[in-house]
Amino acid sequence: MRIALVYSSKRGKTREMAEIIYEDLKKLDPQMLYRKAEDVSASDLQEYDFLVLGSSTWASGDLEEGFLELEREMADFKYAGKKGAVFGPGNKRFPRFCEAVDILENRLKNCGVSLIVPSLKSDHLSGQVLEETREWSRDLAGRLS
Repeated sequence: MRIALVYSSKRGKTREMAEIIYEDLKKLDPQMLYRKAEDVSASDLQEYDFLVLGSSTWASGDLEEGFLELEREMADFKYAGKKGAVFGPGNKRFPRFCEAVDILENRLKNCGVSLIVPSLKSDHLSGQVLEETREWSRDLAGRLS
């Protein structure tokens, strides 16, 4: 199984989450793609069986800036038969908590990807982001192995 872990992080919280997930998933695919969204094209993702995407939410429910181009480009591709998962930090004080996670989840579903775990939406103000990510990541790795 080939795994792609793609994220975008402006202030570092999504990157920290991605690092935890990477540590668990590289045991399943030592050659896995682990990159920032701005360094990946939608066609690159066709080579992978499992897509893990992560972004924080900005402004009034927007994707992290580094993910915008890739998410739009993905609309032109079909990834039927692939599996996926989505994660991201947010702030519950805003009305569109973790909307970026919803955007990426919908993009994957519209491209034919089956999500194998509920998406991780973590409130970065709770102080529990890294622990929630560890738990989610272990569950994800267990389902993939």
